[in-house]
Amino acid sequence: MSAREPIFSDIPGSYAIYHDRRFGTEAFIGLCYAGEDTLLVRTFEPGTNTEMMLFIPFIKTPEGLSLGEQLNIIKGSMTASDSTQRVLPMVLNWSATWFREQKNIQEKITHSASTDDDFVYESWIPVFNIRTIGSKDEFTVITAGRLTENTGIRFFEFTGLAKAVPSESFTLKQGISSTLTIDGLSVMLNENWKTEDNRVFRIAI
Repeated sequence: MSAREPIFSDIPGSYAIYHDRRFGTEAFIGLCYAGEDTLLVRTFEPGTNTEMMLFIPFIKTPEGLSLGEQLNIIKGSMTASDSTQRVLPMVLNWSATWFREQKNIQEKITHSASTDDDFVYESWIPVFNIRTIGSKDEFTVITAGRLTENTGIRFFEFTGLAKAVPSESFTLKQGISSTLTIDGLSVMLNENWKTEDNRVFRIAI
Protein backbone atom coordinates (compact mmCIF):
# COMPACT_ATOMS: atom_id res chain seq x y z
CA MET A 1 0.00 0.00 0.00
CA SER A 2 1.43 3.39 -0.97
CA ALA A 3 1.89 6.08 1.64
CA ARG A 4 -0.92 8.60 1.92
CA GLU A 5 -0.15 11.79 0.01
CA PRO A 6 0.06 14.75 2.40
CA ILE A 7 -2.28 17.69 1.93
CA PHE A 8 0.46 20.32 2.21
CA SER A 9 3.75 20.17 0.32
CA ASP A 10 5.49 22.75 2.52
CA ILE A 11 8.39 21.96 4.82
CA PRO A 12 7.11 21.82 8.42
CA GLY A 13 7.68 25.19 10.06
CA SER A 14 6.96 27.17 6.87
CA TYR A 15 4.75 30.14 7.62
CA ALA A 16 3.12 33.28 6.24
CA ILE A 17 1.81 36.25 8.24
CA TYR A 18 -1.00 38.46 6.98
CA HIS A 19 -2.23 41.97 7.78
CA ASP A 20 -6.04 41.93 7.96
CA ARG A 21 -7.93 45.25 7.97
CA ARG A 22 -11.19 44.12 6.41
CA PHE A 23 -13.53 44.28 9.39
CA GLY A 24 -12.63 47.52 11.13
CA THR A 25 -10.31 45.78 13.62
CA GLU A 26 -6.65 45.47 12.68
CA ALA A 27 -5.31 41.94 13.09
CA PHE A 28 -2.26 39.92 12.12
CA ILE A 29 -2.91 36.31 11.16
CA GLY A 30 -0.09 33.77 10.97
CA LEU A 31 -0.44 30.41 9.20
CA CYS A 32 2.28 27.85 9.93
CA TYR A 33 2.46 24.30 8.61
CA ALA A 34 2.99 22.12 11.68
CA GLY A 35 3.24 18.80 9.82
CA GLU A 36 0.79 15.88 9.80
CA ASP A 37 -1.77 17.84 7.73
CA THR A 38 -2.10 20.34 10.59
CA LEU A 39 -1.79 24.12 10.65
CA LEU A 40 -0.78 26.28 13.59
CA VAL A 41 -2.77 29.50 13.34
CA ARG A 42 -1.94 32.59 15.39
CA THR A 43 -3.90 35.83 15.56
CA PHE A 44 -2.87 39.05 17.24
CA GLU A 45 -4.85 42.29 17.54
CA PRO A 46 -2.47 45.19 18.24
CA GLY A 47 -5.28 47.46 19.42
CA THR A 48 -6.22 45.18 22.34
CA ASN A 49 -3.18 42.84 22.58
CA THR A 50 -5.60 39.94 22.09
CA GLU A 51 -3.74 36.80 21.04
CA MET A 52 -4.94 33.33 20.14
CA MET A 53 -3.15 30.24 18.86
CA LEU A 54 -4.69 26.96 17.77
CA PHE A 55 -3.85 23.81 15.86
CA ILE A 56 -6.27 23.08 13.02
CA PRO A 57 -6.09 19.55 11.54
CA PHE A 58 -7.38 18.79 8.03
CA ILE A 59 -8.55 15.63 6.29
CA LYS A 60 -9.24 14.91 2.63
CA THR A 61 -12.75 13.92 1.68
CA PRO A 62 -14.41 13.25 -1.69
CA GLU A 63 -15.69 16.83 -1.52
CA GLY A 64 -12.31 18.44 -0.74
CA LEU A 65 -10.81 19.40 2.64
CA SER A 66 -12.63 19.11 5.96
CA LEU A 67 -11.80 19.89 9.56
CA GLY A 68 -10.07 17.02 11.36
CA GLU A 69 -11.00 15.68 14.77
CA GLN A 70 -8.51 17.26 17.16
CA LEU A 71 -8.88 21.02 17.04
CA ASN A 72 -6.63 22.29 19.82
CA ILE A 73 -6.61 25.82 21.22
CA ILE A 74 -3.26 26.35 22.93
CA LYS A 75 -3.51 30.04 23.81
CA GLY A 76 -6.36 32.49 24.23
CA SER A 77 -10.01 31.92 23.38
CA MET A 78 -12.07 31.77 20.19
CA THR A 79 -14.67 33.98 21.90
CA ALA A 80 -12.22 36.66 23.05
CA SER A 81 -13.11 39.07 20.23
CA ASP A 82 -14.90 39.37 16.91
CA SER A 83 -11.57 38.74 15.21
CA THR A 84 -10.86 35.47 17.03
CA GLN A 85 -14.42 34.26 16.37
CA ARG A 86 -13.86 34.69 12.63
CA VAL A 87 -10.59 32.76 12.46
CA LEU A 88 -11.80 29.17 12.14
CA PRO A 89 -14.53 29.83 9.53
CA MET A 90 -12.08 31.99 7.54
CA VAL A 91 -9.35 29.37 7.53
CA LEU A 92 -11.78 26.65 6.46
CA ASN A 93 -13.00 28.90 3.63
CA TRP A 94 -9.42 29.62 2.54
CA SER A 95 -8.54 25.93 2.61
CA ALA A 96 -11.52 24.99 0.42
CA THR A 97 -10.72 27.60 -2.24
CA TRP A 98 -6.99 26.82 -2.16
CA PHE A 99 -7.57 23.06 -2.50
CA ARG A 100 -9.84 23.58 -5.49
CA GLU A 101 -7.39 26.01 -7.18
CA GLN A 102 -4.14 24.14 -6.42
CA LYS A 103 -3.39 23.06 -9.98
CA ASN A 104 -3.85 26.58 -11.36
CA ILE A 105 -1.75 28.08 -8.57
CA GLN A 106 1.20 25.80 -9.30
CA GLU A 107 1.03 26.32 -13.07
CA LYS A 108 0.92 30.13 -13.00
CA ILE A 109 3.18 32.79 -11.49
CA THR A 110 0.09 34.62 -10.21
CA HIS A 111 -3.42 33.20 -10.10
CA SER A 112 -6.73 34.85 -9.20
CA ALA A 113 -9.94 33.19 -8.02
CA SER A 114 -13.25 34.55 -6.79
CA THR A 115 -15.75 33.02 -4.38
CA ASP A 116 -17.29 35.20 -1.69
CA ASP A 117 -13.85 36.88 -1.72
CA ASP A 118 -11.36 37.79 -4.44
CA PHE A 119 -8.13 35.80 -3.93
CA VAL A 120 -4.74 36.43 -5.52
CA TYR A 121 -2.28 33.54 -5.16
CA GLU A 122 1.47 33.18 -5.63
CA SER A 123 2.93 29.69 -5.37
CA TRP A 124 6.05 30.72 -3.39
CA ILE A 125 4.00 31.82 -0.38
CA PRO A 126 3.73 29.01 2.21
CA VAL A 127 0.57 27.15 3.25
CA PHE A 128 -2.38 28.51 1.21
CA ASN A 129 -0.27 30.56 -1.26
CA ILE A 130 -2.47 33.62 -0.63
CA ARG A 131 -0.98 37.00 -1.52
CA THR A 132 -4.07 39.18 -1.10
CA ILE A 133 -7.78 38.91 -0.41
CA GLY A 134 -9.75 41.84 -1.76
CA SER A 135 -7.48 44.84 -2.14
CA LYS A 136 -3.91 45.01 -0.87
CA ASP A 137 -5.03 47.55 1.74
CA GLU A 138 -7.61 45.09 3.09
CA PHE A 139 -5.68 41.82 3.42
CA THR A 140 -2.14 41.09 2.31
CA VAL A 141 0.86 38.90 3.12
CA ILE A 142 3.56 40.89 4.91
CA THR A 143 6.19 38.28 5.73
CA ALA A 144 6.95 34.61 5.19
CA GLY A 145 9.64 32.24 6.38
CA ARG A 146 10.37 29.00 8.18
CA LEU A 147 10.63 28.30 11.88
CA THR A 148 13.84 26.59 12.95
CA GLU A 149 12.65 26.09 16.52
CA ASN A 150 9.40 26.01 18.48
CA THR A 151 10.09 29.43 19.99
CA GLY A 152 10.80 31.36 16.80
CA ILE A 153 10.07 34.97 17.70
CA ARG A 154 9.45 36.02 14.10
CA PHE A 155 6.22 34.04 14.21
CA PHE A 156 5.24 33.60 17.86
CA GLU A 157 6.01 37.16 18.97
CA PHE A 158 5.01 39.10 15.87
CA THR A 159 3.03 42.16 16.99
CA GLY A 160 3.11 44.46 13.98
CA LEU A 161 5.05 46.12 11.26
CA ALA A 162 8.19 48.01 12.16
CA LYS A 163 7.75 51.77 12.05
CA ALA A 164 10.05 53.88 9.95
CA VAL A 165 12.66 55.71 12.01
CA PRO A 166 13.66 59.16 10.69
CA SER A 167 17.33 59.49 9.91
CA GLU A 168 19.58 62.48 9.62
CA SER A 169 19.60 64.05 6.18
CA PHE A 170 22.69 65.16 4.37
CA THR A 171 23.65 66.61 1.02
CA LEU A 172 26.43 65.34 -1.19
CA LYS A 173 28.46 67.89 -3.08
CA GLN A 174 28.88 67.44 -6.79
CA GLY A 175 32.34 65.93 -7.25
CA ILE A 176 34.56 65.38 -10.25
CA SER A 177 33.85 62.02 -11.83
CA SER A 178 36.41 59.56 -13.13
CA THR A 179 36.39 56.03 -14.53
CA LEU A 180 37.74 53.26 -12.32
CA THR A 181 38.37 49.65 -13.29
CA ILE A 182 37.75 47.04 -10.58
CA ASP A 183 38.32 43.36 -11.44
CA GLY A 184 37.88 44.18 -15.10
CA LEU A 185 34.65 46.13 -14.60
CA SER A 186 34.72 49.84 -15.42
CA VAL A 187 32.51 52.16 -13.39
CA MET A 188 32.10 55.92 -13.21
CA LEU A 189 32.49 57.30 -9.66
CA ASN A 190 32.84 60.83 -8.38
CA GLU A 191 34.98 62.17 -5.54
CA ASN A 192 32.35 61.35 -2.91
CA TRP A 193 33.38 57.68 -3.16
CA LYS A 194 36.41 56.82 -1.03
CA THR A 195 38.53 53.69 -0.72
CA GLU A 196 41.43 52.41 1.31
CA ASP A 197 42.35 49.38 -0.79
CA ASN A 198 41.11 50.27 -4.30
CA ARG A 199 38.60 47.42 -4.05
CA VAL A 200 35.89 48.51 -1.62
CA PHE A 201 34.43 51.99 -2.19
CA ARG A 202 32.08 53.82 0.16
CA ILE A 203 30.42 57.22 0.09
CA ALA A 204 32.22 59.52 2.54
CA ILE A 205 29.70 61.69 4.42
